[in-house]
Amino acid sequence: MKKTIFFAAFFLILSAIQVRGQISYWHQTSGPEAGTLRDITIDSSGRVIVWTSGSGVYRSLDNGTTWELLNKGLPRLNMARGAALPSGYLFAYNLGIHNQLFRLNQNVAGAQWEDITPADTFKVTINDILADPNGTIYLATSERGVLRSDDNGNTWLQKNAGLIDTKPIDKEADLLAIDRNSNLFVALAYGTIWRSADHGDTWTQLPKRDPVKGNVLYALAIAANGNVIIGNHAINYVQGGQIFVSRDTGNSWDSVYRRPATTQEQKNQIDKIILLPGTDILYANVHGPTLRSLDNGITWVPMDTDKRGDEVFSMAGKGNRLFQICEPDGIFLSEDNGLNWDSKNKGLIAQFMWGVALNSRGDIFGITEFGLHRSTDNGDSWELEPEYGETYVPSLYINSKDFLYIGTDRGLFRSKDNGQTLNQLIFNRDTSLKNNTINQVGENGQGKLFCASNRDTIGFSYSTDDGDHWIRIRNLPDTAAIIKTFAFASRDTILLAGTSIGFTNFYRSVDQGAFWEALPSSIQAVSQVLIHGDGSYLALIGDANGGVYRSNDGAKNWVQIFPPSDFQQIFNQYFSMTVDDAGSIVVCTDSGIYRSATGDTHFSQWFNVSGGLTAQDFPNHYISASQVAQNHKTHVFFAASRGLGVYRSIPGLGVSADGRTVLSPVQVAVYPNPSTAQVNISFQLKEREDVRLNIYDVMGKRVQSILNATLNEGKYSEVFDGSALPSGSYMIVLQEGGRDHTNWVTITR
Repeated sequence: MKKTIFFAAFFLILSAIQVRGQISYWHQTSGPEAGTLRDITIDSSGRVIVWTSGSGVYRSLDNGTTWELLNKGLPRLNMARGAALPSGYLFAYNLGIHNQLFRLNQNVAGAQWEDITPADTFKVTINDILADPNGTIYLATSERGVLRSDDNGNTWLQKNAGLIDTKPIDKEADLLAIDRNSNLFVALAYGTIWRSADHGDTWTQLPKRDPVKGNVLYALAIAANGNVIIGNHAINYVQGGQIFVSRDTGNSWDSVYRRPATTQEQKNQIDKIILLPGTDILYANVHGPTLRSLDNGITWVPMDTDKRGDEVFSMAGKGNRLFQICEPDGIFLSEDNGLNWDSKNKGLIAQFMWGVALNSRGDIFGITEFGLHRSTDNGDSWELEPEYGETYVPSLYINSKDFLYIGTDRGLFRSKDNGQTLNQLIFNRDTSLKNNTINQVGENGQGKLFCASNRDTIGFSYSTDDGDHWIRIRNLPDTAAIIKTFAFASRDTILLAGTSIGFTNFYRSVDQGAFWEALPSSIQAVSQVLIHGDGSYLALIGDANGGVYRSNDGAKNWVQIFPPSDFQQIFNQYFSMTVDDAGSIVVCTDSGIYRSATGDTHFSQWFNVSGGLTAQDFPNHYISASQVAQNHKTHVFFAASRGLGVYRSIPGLGVSADGRTVLSPVQVAVYPNPSTAQVNISFQLKEREDVRLNIYDVMGKRVQSILNATLNEGKYSEVFDGSALPSGSYMIVLQEGGRDHTNWVTITR
């Protein structure tokens, strides 16, 4: 089913705005919205906080109508979960082994996150965080059991007296809850539950609930009347997940709900249970219809709702408001006990983009773990097209017919209708492309389609009918077990890079694959090859010791060209490279985007063109980009960020050989931006010129002509009235002295 998600435009492009000394090359488009949302919290003041694994922390002060990023002070944006105290403090931890723990005082203007990670003696992996309404903070950790702080996280005490079990793994604390009488409950790995009546100073193990082995606890909650409720995960598939209730603070347990067994692991678990504060309503997430209980957890009934996404990932509530994070469609709010739901994703962009590509019409396609996203209006709005399941996507390609190919670890998918439908391709009757990793798809000058695979059953293959049928090239040397990447030097010449027993080998054919020459390789772990317009070969090595290498002798000898030896920046990963319309090389790294100087045929000078590729409140860190693609008509780039959706550049990203940014000498300033109606456009001329000022929509159609005159040197201001135009982005083009100067403005309603 086609899912349409509309975004009010969110970006602007200023031709030469300085951001802390850096040109703002990039600006975030309006999506795709939603994405890698991990958890949601509502504090005592009703502020909604969303924790994401790629874009940090979002906060809404108006029940999700608008969102702001809350990342100032965070070193990374991969957050896992958080908690809120009535005092206004937020506590959160990020993803990874030995998480970092952070604190933010929301009541202090301009406050930023502080690192309050417990000292080295308490270096831990945090599994859960609990904010006691009385002001105490508890951590459930893998290595140190339960930690407690009575001073807003400044110091931590280990609270594990009596908290032991026969299994070493059971010392891992996973879940925390506290009841109205300050009884503290902790669930340990593989199912044991413990109770403390003295804030964790001492613990008592509670009776086990069920004789069935292998029940891992995923949910722990307290009902309004004090009932303790737990949900488990039946990993043996014999029984589905269950909900248990204790009416006596954990001394005895009753099974009150059992989910039907399934071989799908996630659907066997009771994932989260919450009490809607201020009510006696409980909700349970069971990776299907949400369950609701109106009697303190004794009976559970599926909610009859218009389901938003495939599954509910997390939820939080307060009063009559229930928020749910649904995959793949994001956050929804119900104010009538789940009968009706409203999307609350506007401005909430947390998409980890695998890649981006453009067709001949300029339509933008972005790939995430949730599916294929498409924009036909330069990034102002996005549609989520048919999904192919959560998967890894190493290849996104559009051929000369504008057919879209998506290479995944589950095979190859194709769309002939601009992404509206996807079909999985079959290799032949004996061998399927399904469950094979497709590393790359590409087309030669004659329209023949090629694909490279991890499996030797497919290896390097081609199709002459757009992918309906495939022929494997079988005369490659035996060392070409896995083909990682390929490029075409001409219509007939193909360069391959493959691996065998961990080593990279290059192969070249000058007759479309009839005969292959094995080439000695001085570089290893090659993830991408390209052929530059000057005939040289380019190779990308993705790890920390890699970079971009160049060969001028047909891949026999390689010289590293990026990063240059005098670069101070440290890179941990190199994701992709491309050659732009000016012949410069653009490299995507974990520390932003870099481009070789325009006109530098030796590729010896490189410049950081990451300005603007940052998150709000996160200005000193460039966002990682997986890939860039260029619109060859407008010369604008689009970047697939690893956490904040798609970004759009100023035209060209030009940097000259002397390091100057190739931008307009005339700066076109726009204010206010965005605007609901009138926009002030100001500029300054250095000398007398013939000037034209026009407004264009994203399709290139002129919608207003504002000025056509000869002007003297000086400063000028004109007014653009956008009140009669539909919402969206518009390009302002100032022409003077044979030069074009551009800016963008967003009209909203």
